[in-house]
Amino acid sequence: MKSSRIIGVIAAIALTGTCCGQGIGTIYGTVTDPSGAAIAGARVTAVLTARGTTREGTTTATGEYAFAALPIGTYDVRVTAPGFQQFQHQGVTLDANQNVRVDASLNVGNVNEAVTVTAEAPLVENRSATMGTLIDERRIVDLPTNGRNVISLATLLPGVSDVSAPQTFTGDRSGPTVSMSGTKGNMNLFLFDGQDYTAVFRNTGLNYPPPDAVQEVKVLTSNFSAEYGHNAGGVFNVVTKSGTNQVHGTLWEFVRNSAFNARNFFAATNQQNSQNQFGAAAGGPIKKDKLFVFGSYEGLRIRQGALASGGFPLTAEERAGNFSGQKTITDPQTGRPFPGNQIPTDRFDPVAKAILSKPGLMPLPNGPGGSLIEPYAQPQNNDQGLIRVDYNLSEKHLLTGRYNQNYATQISIGGNVPSYETIFNSARVQSVTI
Repeated sequence: MKSSRIIGVIAAIALTGTCCGQGIGTIYGTVTDPSGAAIAGARVTAVLTARGTTREGTTTATGEYAFAALPIGTYDVRVTAPGFQQFQHQGVTLDANQNVRVDASLNVGNVNEAVTVTAEAPLVENRSATMGTLIDERRIVDLPTNGRNVISLATLLPGVSDVSAPQTFTGDRSGPTVSMSGTKGNMNLFLFDGQDYTAVFRNTGLNYPPPDAVQEVKVLTSNFSAEYGHNAGGVFNVVTKSGTNQVHGTLWEFVRNSAFNARNFFAATNQQNSQNQFGAAAGGPIKKDKLFVFGSYEGLRIRQGALASGGFPLTAEERAGNFSGQKTITDPQTGRPFPGNQIPTDRFDPVAKAILSKPGLMPLPNGPGGSLIEPYAQPQNNDQGLIRVDYNLSEKHLLTGRYNQNYATQISIGGNVPSYETIFNSARVQSVTI
């Protein structure tokens, strides 16, 4: 093997990271005749209806078959054998890390005759003891999510509490957390198309793509298999959509503004509070039944005013040396109280007098109890983009590549009021899966 090929293989392995079931599952079953005897050598075909991806195989001597590592989606399973009618099971739904059993009982007859089953295959998992729940595409799109973070849907699951799913990820303290079965919120494993997607600093999740780009969310709660054995909480695996033979897409815009908000009790006027969350998602074929692409983008713009409080500046009387409303003040030079608690202005420090003369540096109190309350802007921006490509190399080989980037910024103030600096927070998260 040439050195360039070796370097390419090493680079590919380094980029992929640790993955656990990248949105794949297994369809298996047994083929029998009317008497219940196994049929060996029967031909079994599974077709992913959305993309035309086909997997073929034959049954063993005991009549068993299995298709492992299938992309998730809806399948049609067809079984044929000489001397028997054709068997078809349509609409078999396969989810991430799921084992779906589809048994076929063939009737004696002409192979051109067919028995078609359109009912869905039972979703009872009998090959794994793992406990979990699937949040499918329908619920992801139809159920309301405040902030459009799919992790917020965890509130629907039993044994879940204290779900925090922020709109943006601006630092290692702002990722989603979920308390699962009484464990701490930072004891979960977050996966993205099977890739570890957990923030290393605080062990929280990272920001996932918008719901319109998510195919399903698989949540495992207990009895994990070995690949998930290093977390005491739950496991969240978010699987992205892929392109199909049909072009499909969505556009969205969600708006909030201050016109519908009440004025803050401590604010003189109604503060700015506008939020725009917009984006698009689309997918389709580049080459029918062979090459597919899917992409999404979502932008978030938050312009929200906030109030800073906590400082207690000097009143106008106190700036003139009148502290009659305070405790007794003692002259440090004589040790005696100032008459009437009045400090002579000629005893003021020149630097202090210069600061007090500038309202921008030391404004007068304007809140309850002599406090100072100041409004300030706290703009937030978030941009998230995703691109996924699926390529059917052959009947048994599928190549999938996915790139996701999330960039968030937030501006706030530092220190007490009045603030002394502007703080710029930003976070960029990039994820590549092959």
